[in-house]
Amino acid sequence: MWKFRKLTAGELERSPREAEFFNVGDIDKAASIVREVVQNSLDARLTNSQTVRIKFLFGAHPKSNDDPYYAELIPHIESSGLLPAGYPSISEVPFLTIEDFGTTGLDGPINREEIGLSGGGNYYNFWWCEGKSQKTGHHLGRWGLGKTAFHVASMLRTFWGYTVRNDDKRELLLGKTLLKTHVLGGDWYDYYGYYSGSAYAPVEDTAELKAFRDKFSISRKMESGLSLVIPFPYEEIDHDSIVRSVIIHYFFPIIKDMLAVEVVSKSSLTTLDSSTLRDTAKKQNWNDSSWKGRAVDSLMEFLEDAVTMPEAERIKLPVPSGTQQFNEGLFGDRLDEARERYASGKIVALDVPVKIHPVGKPEINSFFQVYLQKDENLQKADEFYIREGITISEINNLRNRRVRGLLSAQDEGVCTFLGDCESPAHTDWKERTEGFREKYHSAVPTLRYIKSSIVSAVRILDQPAPGLYTDLLQDIFFIPAPLKGKGNGQVKPPEPDIPVSPGLFNISKISGGFRVRLAEKETKLPLKAMFKVAYDTRRGNPFSRYHPLDFDLSDSAMHTDIKGGVITEKVHNRIEATVEKPDFSISVTGFDQHRDIIVDVREVVS
Repeated sequence: MWKFRKLTAGELERSPREAEFFNVGDIDKAASIVREVVQNSLDARLTNSQTVRIKFLFGAHPKSNDDPYYAELIPHIESSGLLPAGYPSISEVPFLTIEDFGTTGLDGPINREEIGLSGGGNYYNFWWCEGKSQKTGHHLGRWGLGKTAFHVASMLRTFWGYTVRNDDKRELLLGKTLLKTHVLGGDWYDYYGYYSGSAYAPVEDTAELKAFRDKFSISRKMESGLSLVIPFPYEEIDHDSIVRSVIIHYFFPIIKDMLAVEVVSKSSLTTLDSSTLRDTAKKQNWNDSSWKGRAVDSLMEFLEDAVTMPEAERIKLPVPSGTQQFNEGLFGDRLDEARERYASGKIVALDVPVKIHPVGKPEINSFFQVYLQKDENLQKADEFYIREGITISEINNLRNRRVRGLLSAQDEGVCTFLGDCESPAHTDWKERTEGFREKYHSAVPTLRYIKSSIVSAVRILDQPAPGLYTDLLQDIFFIPAPLKGKGNGQVKPPEPDIPVSPGLFNISKISGGFRVRLAEKETKLPLKAMFKVAYDTRRGNPFSRYHPLDFDLSDSAMHTDIKGGVITEKVHNRIEATVEKPDFSISVTGFDQHRDIIVDVREVVS
């Protein structure tokens, strides 16, 4: 049943490397398989109102040398140098069966003869295309590489797919392995092979389909959908890692009742739906995951409240005129309301409009949602970016701010735009994605407007409420309390000095910034100096918490004047300069006047 194509003269040898696209961030093997399975199932929903059900089942069957599913396969794996070291000694072959329900199954043309002028469909693209996808709009996939995750999850680089199709009710079985170009019995073979009927047609024999279902514990009984079998999965893919990955990457569709997941193993059964998600998340061990150290209970409360927030409680921002920029003007007369909610720790929900302009097509008015909540108990930000249910996990703008933020893109216009710039593993929205800039007018500014919206909104909302703060600067400008003395019992307090840094330089505050002068006029010149600047923070080192989105000294919005010296470098929060004359001074302005500035000045010794 396994078929491998022999190579002829002039054909290239190939070892697939598509798996490298998925070795990013927190996307381990369990996360890769979860993300690919769920995104395909959500894309294949029968109706938008129907909940997709997915079942992950861990099982095992006795190993046999004449097993029809392995007997012809194992020699090819071994000759490719890919047979796991422990495989010869095992008595049982473990497997992972994954099934979805409430989906269409792999429908559409089965082979090239059926395609015609209409192009491929789900079935043909799934089994016979690499690096090609017809998904657009709300669909999660784009690159046509995601199915590589099924091979990467198996130590045998193999999987089978059994589908019941909604369009014609046919039952089809096919298997595929991705190995390396290899030599077996004196012949050269291509890197791939198929488990199929004659002429690479899918298996449709009733008895063979029943034997397959029984062997791999498939529960499908003619319901449309897809059942996948991954033999010999890596040990790191287990019950708990699947549960954690589902929670991290697909909490949004679960909360929205778009998705329910069941994970079954020999000793455990876990159900993840909108009613069990929060309690299940609380019970997990997150130490070896990207959620390590998070306050999971309060995080899940935020996510549930945000995702289910009524439309009436969201602040609808107007469509920006001209260049799309996130500023205070977008809030209009609701700015004070939003700041008050934010300062009190309540969720601020924003409907953010965005204009998408595809090349050669009319401009589209689309929108996305931003949800923010301030929490001083956080050690670092909880930040999430969602496109049509899938978590885009590598975007990190808030850094160490004590804020929870969620950006949710669900409208078709913005989903299409963001899908066209996603990385192959769907972990980032990238400006340099192939073909992205050519598809849209102002593609890069529009993407930056969307990606920076959370941190931009935080800057606008994280402002003190109106009023007089008599003790705001008490830790910076301190006047001692009156002391007892002779006469009337009081000692006149000393006049406060301008803050002076010890050593070579004096630092003083000016409107919108600071000024630095030489403290000692007799200092030997010239000398090199480095100036580092950061906004003050309540905890931790302000300089380690600096982020370029706070400010950038090289930006045109920041103004630097220097006298008696020359600037040699200016980047991010650092200036290097040569002090040439005793009357040296440098002034920097353009900072947020509502925030305190910390300045560190040091001589640079060569």
